[in-house]
Amino acid sequence: MRRAFLKIVDHPATPYVVLGVITLFMISPFIWMGLSAFKTHSETFRYPPTYFPEKFTLETMYEAWYKAPIPTYLKNSLFMCLLATFIIVVAGTFTGYALSQYRYKGSNMVLALFLFTRTIPPLALLLPYYLVLMKLHLLNTRLAVEGIL
Repeated sequence: MRRAFLKIVDHPATPYVVLGVITLFMISPFIWMGLSAFKTHSETFRYPPTYFPEKFTLETMYEAWYKAPIPTYLKNSLFMCLLATFIIVVAGTFTGYALSQYRYKGSNMVLALFLFTRTIPPLALLLPYYLVLMKLHLLNTRLAVEGIL
């Protein structure tokens, strides 16, 4: 029994089979989402669920693109990504140059403080950011998103 098990585990194809099964497990939500995009609303929420669309339709795609302002969302996302990238590159360039070239009293402390702040997970700051924005009545505004950058 033990030899048979070791024969299977030591086989060169075993890692590929294991990784293939894990990959299928990990991409299954994306496959489900893709297949659900071509189902009707009633078929999407039917119990028990159908795995493949009984009636192939682009109705949900049409609704998502024309009834929801997706082009506006894409434009806003592109704007915010470009703005964030620009700010981070410019600020990081100047800061990195200053920290690497200029030695002054306390420069090691500034560098240590900077490294310490990188240890705080960003999700831990999400609730405090939300509470501050709520107090300032800035929720759901572009200014709030630009301010967090």
